[in-house]
Amino acid sequence: MTGKGDLSEEVSGATFDLSMHGTLGQLLHCAGDASVSKTCNLPLGTGSLTFEAMKFPIASGSVPVNVDISLSSALPAALAKTKTITKATAKNGDDLFCIEIDSAKANEESVQECGSAGHHCGLYTGIQCCSGLTCKPPSPHDPYEYYVCSPPSDLDAAAANVEGFVDGGNLNLAWSDCGDSSYHAKVQSLAPTTLPIGKTTTVTGSGKVDKQVSEGAFEIVAKFGPVTEHYSGDICAKKVFHLPAFLGQITWDGLSCPVATGAVSVGVDVKLASIIPAKLAVGDISIKAAETSGSQDHLICLDIKTSGAKTVIV
Repeated sequence: MTGKGDLSEEVSGATFDLSMHGTLGQLLHCAGDASVSKTCNLPLGTGSLTFEAMKFPIASGSVPVNVDISLSSALPAALAKTKTITKATAKNGDDLFCIEIDSAKANEESVQECGSAGHHCGLYTGIQCCSGLTCKPPSPHDPYEYYVCSPPSDLDAAAANVEGFVDGGNLNLAWSDCGDSSYHAKVQSLAPTTLPIGKTTTVTGSGKVDKQVSEGAFEIVAKFGPVTEHYSGDICAKKVFHLPAFLGQITWDGLSCPVATGAVSVGVDVKLASIIPAKLAVGDISIKAAETSGSQDHLICLDIKTSGAKTVIV
């Protein structure tokens, strides 16, 4: 894809910033030297965007800007409608250009947007609901501007024609202590065991440790669908990290070190995206911790499996 424009003065060098947003929020963001080509991948292997290198210095006059877009043949509906913004800034700080590209799924007969579950609809928006959904207020007597596309009340949400999403509702958590006799901490409880989608929830794990712990490191492996991410940090320090595929973020609150022998608990704040692809609702999160000095003993091993509640739309 090529954009063309007129440049008013010669430019010796620049940086670029490229971002793409969709139904799930920010899908992609990358930046770099505009003189070097750079490829940035969309989540779930659904495609990529490549900013093609520009040759500097660039003389004043007509200038082309090339962005290569590669999309999977099996593109999820939530990624069909996107807004892509590409900007460039000269070395002296001057803004060079800003290009916005809006994409939407094209039908053979016509191009018409329809609202999926939870989208505003009706006269105030001009949006009609997709097949299987009804435009109605979230609660009785709500004004027209609050109307949203909703599954028929006498059908399970799974019957709605909105493929592949958990929209509202909860994720269920099933946990187990995966440590053997070499681990010094045993998890005895995890609460709560459901996570509301679109909200932030504090999840607390409680158990016992049979030795004083003054330091250590944790490692987390999160697997959701085809995506696997690895995270690590200091068990005694707070850290924020993002779940794969824009599912949300987790804040490790950190232990109050040193931790004395006996009962111990640690909390994590889990913030989930408001809409989650159904195939990513099923995941596996492995959490392990160990000392990093001295005997380097194993401290904890916890496995958490996630699954969508009945609000999964398939």
